[in-house]
Amino acid sequence: MHAQVKGASVASDYHTDIVRAGHALFKIPLQVDEQSICKPASSYKKWLRTIDCFIWDEISMAHRWAIDSVDRMLQDIRENTSPFGGVTMVFCGDMQQLLPVHRFAKDPAAYCVKTCTWFTSAVPLMLSHNIRAHTDPEWAAFVAGVGQGLPVIFPSHCVVPDVDALISAVWPNGDFRVGDSRSILTMTREDAHSINQRIIHQFPGVADVALSLDAALVRAEPIHA
Repeated sequence: MHAQVKGASVASDYHTDIVRAGHALFKIPLQVDEQSICKPASSYKKWLRTIDCFIWDEISMAHRWAIDSVDRMLQDIRENTSPFGGVTMVFCGDMQQLLPVHRFAKDPAAYCVKTCTWFTSAVPLMLSHNIRAHTDPEWAAFVAGVGQGLPVIFPSHCVVPDVDALISAVWPNGDFRVGDSRSILTMTREDAHSINQRIIHQFPGVADVALSLDAALVRAEPIHA
């Protein structure tokens, strides 16, 4: 038996020439609510009907209203009231990672894919082996414990007494010009600003301020070097 299967990949946070972002692939409105509807062109609907399987990556970050709008659209163009018009949907993601952004939401989890009405009929496939940390099982177990909300003790080499010690641990000897991707992540912009100011004050040399102009200066004659 031979079967022809066409598929399309979806990403919640990025896209390439092969992988399309969810908003681009399904024509999801930029501003979504409970009643949002995707409105692709007629020719685009015809192409969507040829897809047998959609793979949606990073689903933990997708808002349920956006997912529901795709569900309604696929049911409409396929004339099928089954979830997503009966097409196979493969949702990939780690629900212990970033959740969808919802303005002023006290609990972002209330807007994740797990709250969709059709989710209880989905077939879960669990991946339990941490490929990235397979050479360090102790660290893999620690990360899994954090994600599961278990009481964990941070390794001593991961703990510093204050911000200055943190800066020194990331950039030993105050060498902030190292050619790698070192950085300090913070939970708030206020903390980021405070740490940036501490680092700037540790830069060697005399500080210089470069001012920008709100409008371009127009000269009657060109300037020649």
